[in-house]
Amino acid sequence: MPYGQFNSIRARNDLLVDGDTTLTGVITLTGAVALASTLDVTGATTLPGGLTITNAAIGATNDRAMKISSTQAVPNMADGYGVIEKELTITGTATGLIAHESSWINLGTSAVIPSNCYVHNDGIWDGTATLTTAVIGWGKYQCILESNPLRSILWDLNFSGANSEIDAMFQVNDGTLALGYQEGTPTAAAVGSIPFMIDSNGTIHYIYLYAAADAD
Repeated sequence: MPYGQFNSIRARNDLLVDGDTTLTGVITLTGAVALASTLDVTGATTLPGGLTITNAAIGATNDRAMKISSTQAVPNMADGYGVIEKELTITGTATGLIAHESSWINLGTSAVIPSNCYVHNDGIWDGTATLTTAVIGWGKYQCILESNPLRSILWDLNFSGANSEIDAMFQVNDGTLALGYQEGTPTAAAVGSIPFMIDSNGTIHYIYLYAAADAD
């Protein structure tokens, strides 16, 4: 049963919030939280141990450990911002790897994976929007450096074990739609190249570029 303690709210069991609730103190929960309206934390919020969301028995189809849903009528965000914003500021000398985000799927010894298994399943769905001048992209990566690093890459691919060897870079439902594939055997000389991958020894491998899809 809930009870008050100075600037704190403690719930021995479940805490049900029926209306708008503004918290300027601390809330400590040992049970479940059900919000029938909005929860507005206007004061400084400190989580010394971080925030952990655990759901050890989600359903097979539509259950989730966490869902964030929002609606934006007239978006006008500055470059570099998003509906969900995560930020890490480094203020000292790192003594190891720096990673802003980590996502893993852990396959247990008794797991059976009969079909596709993805770390991410992202996309854009069009409900007949006006896209005449739109630029649609999977993501945007910005690199704004004031000094020259030892190495600058888009992805660091780290595969371990013979069974982890990839069969192809991409799996596509339609090569033309997904990759712009065109048949043809170039006969003209390449006009340039791009650094495609760098191996563990620092050797860079290139892909040649041609002025046309079929340079006959």
